[in-house]
Amino acid sequence: MKDEIEGLDFEAFAKAIEASPDARLVPDKEPRGREQQGSLSLIRGKWHWRYREPADASGKRRRPDRIIGTVAEFPTKAAARVEVARLRGYVLPPRLAPGSSPPWREFCARFTRIAVPVYGDGSGDQLLYTIKNHLAPAFEKLRLHEIRVPEIQAFVASQVRSGAKRATVKTRVGYLITMLRWAHDQDLAVVVPRPGAVKMPKRRDIEATPGERSYLPADEEAILTQTEDPWRTVYALLFLAGLRIGEVLALERRHLLLPPEVEPGHALIQVRQAAVKGNIAPPKSRKAVRDVPISARLAAILGQFLPTWEPTASQLLFAGPRDAPRWSSGVARHLNDFARTHGIRPPKRVFHAMRHTFSRHLHEAGIPIRVVQDLMGHGSLRAAAVYTEQSVIAHRRAAIERAAVPKVCARPIAEIEAVEPVETKPQISEELP
Repeated sequence: MKDEIEGLDFEAFAKAIEASPDARLVPDKEPRGREQQGSLSLIRGKWHWRYREPADASGKRRRPDRIIGTVAEFPTKAAARVEVARLRGYVLPPRLAPGSSPPWREFCARFTRIAVPVYGDGSGDQLLYTIKNHLAPAFEKLRLHEIRVPEIQAFVASQVRSGAKRATVKTRVGYLITMLRWAHDQDLAVVVPRPGAVKMPKRRDIEATPGERSYLPADEEAILTQTEDPWRTVYALLFLAGLRIGEVLALERRHLLLPPEVEPGHALIQVRQAAVKGNIAPPKSRKAVRDVPISARLAAILGQFLPTWEPTASQLLFAGPRDAPRWSSGVARHLNDFARTHGIRPPKRVFHAMRHTFSRHLHEAGIPIRVVQDLMGHGSLRAAAVYTEQSVIAHRRAAIERAAVPKVCARPIAEIEAVEPVETKPQISEELP
């Protein structure tokens, strides 16, 4: 197999593809009869859709039976057919000719329509965001077979210049390679980079500047003192307890253990759930289930908020209009409006930067990293150490500036000037006769 691969003329293959640049999505050559549209029938209150799949390598064509919903979801057959038309794009997508090289934008649309729905909500949303804002614009002038290691390396360099973190660049390159591998499985003309072929920048080459990962002290104080409830309490739980925005929006009254329920000085926040897209879900990981102590300042802010809080059926502290958890996008909209009015320039990830700020305060106070890991709800020390990098950089800069000051004398100049001069008698030398 290795000899066969080495014997292939890839340059001639690429020239042959470039000679026919009009390679586009081609429909199935098979007739679009009833067997392609499928049959829709109602059996025991459920809509069943039967269709024929394209022939496999052995020439056989399977005929699966899919339940697309109930009569309550689709009361009429016309409504059920609309759902069938939507699903057909995923189940029976138009096929690309083997060996073709579609434009990159066209391939991204195909990958988004077919492959992305397989991912979960969180991973799928992040993948869609990366494709739309980074991958699709970066290679929009290229065709699929033209994306090789030099082009990917240029993409990495542009991401670093734009200020993206090393881990973020690595994730985006991983998504790109996943897309190329999927294209390879679809028998398209593509070159998948070998492991280690794309070189990532080293961590010391990307230095964070103040305000990129966390809030400046003046901005933090302005948000905590000049906003109104319930927003002020939301931001205080992010700044002063290090909670994630989903954990804050899913808090219920029973999750706050305050005096007289507990002894003074032992108030806690019990993190037991998170809010994801307006729904209650489990926390991010097992380590995210934790108890966070409440500081005196946070207790004072909660003490002002709770008397004005109106209980609902869900008992959520920050319930939305329909007694459901709020979406984080609505909170971000309020924060951006406040920052715009007060001349604050928040970091790119407005809520995650508040966790960075909380962790930076812990690091500057000399809290051990194990304790920081437990308070932040991280699964590993490596994840907790990322939050302390900016404080380390700030301490290094301060140490360098302090070391650069010339030390002429150990005593201050004012103290030296305050000392009265001592009168000394002149020494008379005796001459020898």
